[in-house]
Amino acid sequence: MAQEICAKDGIDIKMVIVRDDIALLDRVEEKRSRGIAGTVLVHKIAGALAKQGKSLEEIAEAANNAIQNVRTMGVALSPCTVPAAGSASFSIPQDSVSFGLGIHGEAGHHEKSYPGGLNSDSIVSEVLDALITENHKSVVILLNNLGTTTFMEVAIVARKIVSYLGEKGIKILAFFQGPLMTALEMAGISISVLNVGENKAALDLLLEPTSVRAWPLPTFPNASLDTYILKNPTSYVRPEFGKDEESISEQGKTLQKVIKHVCESLITNSTTLNDLDQAIGDGDMGINIKKACEDVLSELDDFPFNNFNKTFIALTYSLRHYGGSSGIFFSTFFSRFADAFKEGSSDATTWITALEHGTKGIQEKGGAKQGDKTMLDALLPVIAALKQQSSDDSAESLITVAVKAAEEGAKETENMKSKAGRSEYYGEKSKGFADPGAYAVSLALKAV
Repeated sequence: MAQEICAKDGIDIKMVIVRDDIALLDRVEEKRSRGIAGTVLVHKIAGALAKQGKSLEEIAEAANNAIQNVRTMGVALSPCTVPAAGSASFSIPQDSVSFGLGIHGEAGHHEKSYPGGLNSDSIVSEVLDALITENHKSVVILLNNLGTTTFMEVAIVARKIVSYLGEKGIKILAFFQGPLMTALEMAGISISVLNVGENKAALDLLLEPTSVRAWPLPTFPNASLDTYILKNPTSYVRPEFGKDEESISEQGKTLQKVIKHVCESLITNSTTLNDLDQAIGDGDMGINIKKACEDVLSELDDFPFNNFNKTFIALTYSLRHYGGSSGIFFSTFFSRFADAFKEGSSDATTWITALEHGTKGIQEKGGAKQGDKTMLDALLPVIAALKQQSSDDSAESLITVAVKAAEEGAKETENMKSKAGRSEYYGEKSKGFADPGAYAVSLALKAV
């Protein structure tokens, strides 16, 4: 329409048609394919030439050259809702991805299910496998956010693109990313590959400064791929604690079983811990504690169970990936806990002393006290209850006392207003929920 109007007004005009979507090539002729996010690159090249005062013929020629060399494919995890329609334009089944999205809310070319859960690397690899040809040697990448994909998710995709092309020996001359051609609230991305080859003119035009605020600053991964991939020659190596060369003692076997049972219990209850943390915190305690326990179980066979001091130090190291503030507290707890066993004793008094050392470490790190609705509200009652028992009581009896005190302490946190940690921000709203840290302590002791 614009072409027709301009022609009637005597304005010299040329039309170029972008057709970068490769998802439809098995259904339509190439000349009838859609223009999607690659259009943005074509516009930038044409705009830069216009700013330089180039002729209409030169601009059209450069635009057509870019059109012939740009390929795009989009993927989405959710559809969008056109306001006038009032409902989603299509649906995507759970654990599935829609490949070959347009930019007007239309459904993709096909859907693929990932029964084991979505894997970004697999999805991105599938897109790039379709986009990249043997002619791609030097390219410009545009990673486009289709709407509501988070910055972190886009960054994960960018990392995969860089590593994928690096492995194939393809140079990335410039990498652009941002929400440049969106479909309302659609969650997804599109990847555009502009084949530059030996013709660096297109690259110079894309790098030409512009006052358009939405145009992203490029990065240059190929300047040195090693710069963009973290390599740490002094990466962490877990210390060797001297695995038991002789057979494990009965006490050692018991400790091994206890740690295993505690980890399995916490993993089983990780969803409950998540739910509690979501109610009064940031909702990741169950996730973090599950990962930590899985790490412990994977390294358990290397623990020196005949030496309790070294065993608990080894446990501390195994918890190194436990995220969040509770990870710091539990790691500190077992680090201090281990100190009580330096002299080789493992009687009831030593275990109570270990609990005191570990709990004091938590108090020093966090500054909380009993009644603040933290894990201390389970730990401190346990210590108090055990100190009232006779040192001659059986281990089973002492454990029963400890479990009862921990469960009662965790239960009491339901009626407390939080005064420490992230849950403190909830004020009165924190009442009615058990503290997830205190609940975790009660679960751990019950598993003993």
